[in-house]
Amino acid sequence: MPEEHDYNEEELIKISAEQKTRKENYIIINAEGIGDSLNMAKRIEEATGIETRASIIGHMQRGGSPTCKDRVYASTMGAMAVELLCDGKTNRVIGYRGGKFVDYDINEALSMKKEISAYQYEIAKPGAVRTEWKARREDMGVESKKSAPIGVFDSGVGGLTVVREIVRQLPNENIVYFGDTARVPYGSKSRQTIIRFSEQIIRFLKTKEVKAIVIACNTASALALDAVRDEYDIPILGVVVPGARAAVEATVNKKVGVVGTDATVQSGVYTKTIREMDPAVEVIEKACPLFVPLVEEGFKEHVVTREIIEYYLESMRATDIDAMILGCTHYPLLRSKIRAYLGDRIQIVNPAYETAMDLRALLKEQAMENDGTEDRKSHYEFFVSDAAEKFRKFANTVMPFDVPETNVVNIEGY
Repeated sequence: MPEEHDYNEEELIKISAEQKTRKENYIIINAEGIGDSLNMAKRIEEATGIETRASIIGHMQRGGSPTCKDRVYASTMGAMAVELLCDGKTNRVIGYRGGKFVDYDINEALSMKKEISAYQYEIAKPGAVRTEWKARREDMGVESKKSAPIGVFDSGVGGLTVVREIVRQLPNENIVYFGDTARVPYGSKSRQTIIRFSEQIIRFLKTKEVKAIVIACNTASALALDAVRDEYDIPILGVVVPGARAAVEATVNKKVGVVGTDATVQSGVYTKTIREMDPAVEVIEKACPLFVPLVEEGFKEHVVTREIIEYYLESMRATDIDAMILGCTHYPLLRSKIRAYLGDRIQIVNPAYETAMDLRALLKEQAMENDGTEDRKSHYEFFVSDAAEKFRKFANTVMPFDVPETNVVNIEGY
């Protein structure tokens, strides 16, 4: 990078010439404010005899498709810029620093030096380990890596539908499950709270030396997945993308319904994800907040459940959707009742199967899939933040095996 050599073009040419006999290819990354890349390429080729091409990368190549976080930050910065102008302030630069949106005098901002972390620079080199978690996995023996458990968590019992599918599709894997029964439901809580809860649970699961984590909660997948993926050195999967993909594949008339918690629906994550996969698909979302407490309290067979399903889904049934995502892992436990009300015209999409398939692909890619060569019976552990016996009894109605014990964890301590 030019800044590594004080933007001295002669030094760059010298280095390129010295490397000529040792490397077939190398890249010079040149910021647009430093110099004319096209002419620099010509001068390097003339001086070294090495074929040199300049490529001006476009905005999409440099930044990619904006994420939800990118859009929120951009909107906030834009609003702040307008407010500064309304206050009569000009020549200001808006930024995000130290967890806050800030503004600087333009000259002060231009004088700031942007440095690249030495660690990031080192791991970008050929042959370097790309991530800390990968380095740790490579240090582990192959067999211990394969036999390490998978961590799965949800706000309560709903994530058991995902665990059940993982057990079916990956029968050799060991699993550690955490249900946040003391703080269920997540759907009515803020993004910041859900991120905090998710971070606490991930820290707990890491004490169990899990090799990967599945967020078996649509609300946490929608609001916390990006944040925790950036923070933790372990593969973390959510359930939104697998569910969206299954719905796009299932719909014929390009009209998909989504039912979920208030937080999931308000986030719009399913609509965004589906339209990124197929912009032609129309998405109709509906919040059904009472479904979670109905499941948690064991009201699946109660007459009130049928009445609430009708209350929430009457408008959805009146549309011409032909596929509907159960956008909360609790909802598959009401699947038969929902199907009975909606009829066979609408295909019900449960993201659990697709999530299990994505997990299998990840484990294979990272050489972490337990192939059962140790000839040991798979081991399952269940933890909750409250009401362990109630959870255990419910789990025994969902899981294809007996859940003999459930332990309570003080999750606020993590």
